[in-house]
Formats: sequence, C-alpha cells, structure tokens
Amino acid sequence: SATQQEHTGKFDALEAQMRSLTQMVGEVLRRLPDPDVDSDGRRPE
Repeated sequence: SATQQEHTGKFDALEAQMRSLTQMVGEVLRRLPDPDVDSDGRRPE
C-alpha cells in the first residue's frame, strides 16, 4: 500500500508538471505570429 501511495504521488507530480508545460507551450504558440499572414498583415498570394 505504501508503494502504491508513493507511485500515485509521483504520478500526480508528473501530471502537474505536464499540465504546466502544456500551458506554457500553448502560451508560446499563441504569441507566435500567424504563419498564414505576412508581416505587413496581408495574406501571401
């Protein structure tokens, strides 16, 4: 039972890290310029 609790605790910590990493990646992607729009704001031909 102690091993199970330790295992669950490690999994919870890993899950929390993955969630924050996913949020960080999403934030970075959201801040990137739209690849379909040129720097002057027009769509490329």
